[in-house]
Order: sequence, then structure tokens, then C-alpha cells
Amino acid sequence: MWQGNYEALKGMQALLQQCIADCNPLAPDLERIVASYDKLLRRFDKVLSIGDSYQSQMMELKSRLEMMARTDLLTGLGSRWDVMERLQAEQSRSERHGKEFSILIADLDNFKKINDTHGHLAGDRLLKSVAATLRTCLRCEDICGRWGGEEFLIVLPETGLQEAHQVARKLLEGVRRHQVPWEGSHIGVTMSIGVGVFKPGMSIDGCIKLVDEALCTAKNRGRDRIVAAAD
Repeated sequence: MWQGNYEALKGMQALLQQCIADCNPLAPDLERIVASYDKLLRRFDKVLSIGDSYQSQMMELKSRLEMMARTDLLTGLGSRWDVMERLQAEQSRSERHGKEFSILIADLDNFKKINDTHGHLAGDRLLKSVAATLRTCLRCEDICGRWGGEEFLIVLPETGLQEAHQVARKLLEGVRRHQVPWEGSHIGVTMSIGVGVFKPGMSIDGCIKLVDEALCTAKNRGRDRIVAAAD
């Protein structure tokens, strides 16, 4: 709206200046009007400049807020909202092309005991370290996010159950080997993983429920292991 009014004023100013140049008998009056237009246009310039600056700041703020919403601040992985949105996009791609993909839910074993024994700062450091280990074990096209607490959800595009099980084994062993230095000692942790395959026609919630049940089975069988939803 402001830009349109500004352009209209500039057009009127140009018309008046042309009238003066054509030796219009009303030239003195027109010159005063043109001077008034000049002042008004300068004010409009300031308004437009402020508006552009405000719009730029709002766009930058929106971008930062979206980045914060998409990122888990502790681990740097995707947030639950980000993972769910990307999971839905993967579902759409799967439905279009008729290809399956795998979902893993990994949960750190006895994490509460680590927090109780060493404190929450130690637990936070361990979570960040585990997140870094997960990233190094995955492909760039894989999706990994913090699902909540000490849980992580991983999506493996175009990956069947056998390959997903191999990836889960790699993650399990990577976390098991990793030790975090803390106050003169080292803290280690193991992880249980549920694995499932999403096939066209399934629902995301239904598939996640099956994978979560597989994770619970892994916990009940003694932890530090992988259980597939089909087991």
C-alpha cells in the first residue's frame, strides 16, 4: 500500500514539473506545490526505509525461530517437531514411489541412574556425545532427531529391515564403545533399539507404535539389544 502511494506521488510530481517546464502561467503556484511534494516524498522515503528494515528484521526473526523450533538445543539434532515433519514427507515419497523405509527408536539404558549418580550436567554431556556418535554412523540422507528425554528417532529412507538391522547394530556398538570423560573418570552407556519398516498404506502413528513396542521388548529382554517389530 505504502509503495503504491509513493509511486503515485512521484508520478504527480513529475507531471507538475513538466507543466512548469512548459511555461504554464500557474508556474509559481505549481512550484510551491512541487516543493510540498518534495517534502512529502522525503517523508515517504523514510517510512519505506523503516518499513523495509522492519520487514527484514521480522524475516530474520522468523528464520531464527524456525531454526530453534527445528533443532534440539542440547544435542544439535532435529527436534521432535522437525523429525515428525520430515517423517511425513518421507511417507508421502514412499506412497508416490511405492518404496519402503525404516524407522528406529533408540533409548539409552539406565540413563536415570547416570543422572542420579553423576548429576544432570554429566547426563547432558553424555546425551550430546551419543548424538554425535549417532550422526557419524548414519548417511547424510538419514534423519536423526531427539524424540524425547534419552530417546532418539531415526529414519532410514529406502531401507529394508535387513539393512536397518545392520545400521542399528552399528549404532549400538558405536554407543557401547564410547566413553565420556567426567571428573577424573569415564562414563559409558548402552542403548536399546526398536526397528520397524514403513510400507505404503501404513500410518506413521501405527508404524511408530510397532517400533516403540519392539523397543519395550528389547528393554524387557535385558537391554543393550535390537528387536525388530516383526520379531
